[in-house]
Amino acid sequence: MEFASSLPPAYNNTQLITAFSQSFLSVVRSLNPNRKFFTDIKPAWAAWLHDKTEMLFNVTATGEAVVKTTTTEPSLLERCA
Repeated sequence: MEFASSLPPAYNNTQLITAFSQSFLSVVRSLNPNRKFFTDIKPAWAAWLHDKTEMLFNVTATGEAVVKTTTTEPSLLERCA
């Protein structure tokens, strides 16, 4: 796929942007990613300290926002440490 510039087209999805940015703001404000300023599409997210759950922010080939919890295999974490 070629683009007119060296940058890919911007992905402007308000739901994804809100969920992503609120994740940071919520942690800064209260150390809890579930204390939201606004309702968003992000599911409940356990604190890293408790179960090492990560949040995946992605976009499908059709342009749909995907926000879900996931975990990384301990063996991969160990190799990359």
